[in-house]
Amino acid sequence: METLVIKLNQPEKAKLLMELLKSLDFISNVEYFDKYVKAKELLDEINKLASQTPLVEMTQEEIDEEISSYRHGK
Repeated sequence: METLVIKLNQPEKAKLLMELLKSLDFISNVEYFDKYVKAKELLDEINKLASQTPLVEMTQEEIDEEISSYRHGK
């Protein structure tokens, strides 16, 4: 199997072509690739933020209190 990546500037204009290719089983996951790219970008942002945030050490009791207050909206 080969992968071909095509970036469409106006995907709505290629909708008929994409439906045709999908119906012929030429394309397996067109709609998922864009979601993957967006998800990867979000994960990269989260990792960047996490690497810039100092790590706080908490006891199990403090963790339980945080969870409890979050659940009860305190």
